[in-house]
Amino acid sequence: GSLNPAYAVELEGGNALSDFNGLFNTRLLVNEGEQYHAAHACWNYKDDANSNLQWYLPAIVELGFLMSRFELINNTLQRLSDMGVLSSIVDSDNEFWSSSEVFMSEDHYRSYNLLTYDGSIDSKIKDYECLIRSFAIL
Repeated sequence: GSLNPAYAVELEGGNALSDFNGLFNTRLLVNEGEQYHAAHACWNYKDDANSNLQWYLPAIVELGFLMSRFELINNTLQRLSDMGVLSSIVDSDNEFWSSSEVFMSEDHYRSYNLLTYDGSIDSKIKDYECLIRSFAIL
């Protein structure tokens, strides 16, 4: 989608401020340096079954989309797990990093995360431990 101009402000090296374009955010974070471990883990993931996919760390609204369909997604994953195709579901008591940084200062120390136990959005210092849920695009 198109970028909201208010979220495309660039400071030193650019900011991953988009709340709905994780691919854009992840690309910025990966180009910024190795310190963005979650973004690098997603970006560098290789899926042997489909090498045409580019994996990325979703933006906070993309994670919200996941949350709004949480039960449906977990039911589908459970069926795949029962068939031996997949081995895990999305735990309902976790926090997932997004690629959306919090615009509080130029230090890039905080990002938004999604709390699956109540569907709320929080922000944490990037040293905090959260899970990642990669999204992919062709």
